[in-house]
Amino acid sequence: MKKPPTVERRPHQGGVVPCLSKKYGTAQLSFDSIYAVSRGALFSRALYILRKRDVAEEIVQEVFLYAWANAEKFDESRSSVLTWLLMLCKSRAIDYLRVETSSKWLSFPGDDQDETGRLETTPETLYETDVRSRAIASAIELLTSAQREVIVLNYYRELSHCEIAESLDMPLGSVKTLIRRARLRLACDATLMGL
Repeated sequence: MKKPPTVERRPHQGGVVPCLSKKYGTAQLSFDSIYAVSRGALFSRALYILRKRDVAEEIVQEVFLYAWANAEKFDESRSSVLTWLLMLCKSRAIDYLRVETSSKWLSFPGDDQDETGRLETTPETLYETDVRSRAIASAIELLTSAQREVIVLNYYRELSHCEIAESLDMPLGSVKTLIRRARLRLACDATLMGL
């Protein structure tokens, strides 16, 4: 049976700081060594989900801060340290996407673009864009949370079905079904009929 990790106290510049340490065979690994070994994998996972380097770096930092402060919550019988950290990273990245997509209005450039590709900002186009954004946002709110999540990842984050299945730990068939049902529900929404 595996032993749980220990939280040891080490002197650090006049104080005592908790340090995650875990026994791998005969080697005792400190938080520093766990950071050195796992930071690349965590950053890769966050960047893959978020597609933004700066946000991915922040998510990785949050994960390590959480692991530092909550080392006693790690249960070695359930997973390895790397698996635990990757799960924390994935959860925080998906939470970030949820907050980001729900906090901003969904706006789509229409056919009202000038020769340079910029949206004309006449009062009429601003009004039409606002009406369209509100209609889409209200229609998306009618979807179940699972449908909304896959639609946002598919259409706004431009992830493929396989990428969505991997990032949400869902079977590919379930992702495709959720997207299909969400599209059918959106197609039947009266507020979107005239868009």
